[in-house]
Amino acid sequence: MEMYIDSKELSRRLAVKEGTIYSWVSRGLIPSKKINGLRRFQVDIIEEWLAKKEKERRYKNFEE
Repeated sequence: MEMYIDSKELSRRLAVKEGTIYSWVSRGLIPSKKINGLRRFQVDIIEEWLAKKEKERRYKNFEE
């Protein structure tokens, strides 16, 4: 079963301000869905997104 969280919970989990989450959403940087007019984040998709970003960061640091 898919588990969704709201921006408040995601900001807590990522230790960033909720406004940062909405900035990322508006710039298309983070995957999200609108469900019944509310922005939601699928936990497994966010975990994959974070793993991808970490891999990109490590690769970028390796090149420098």
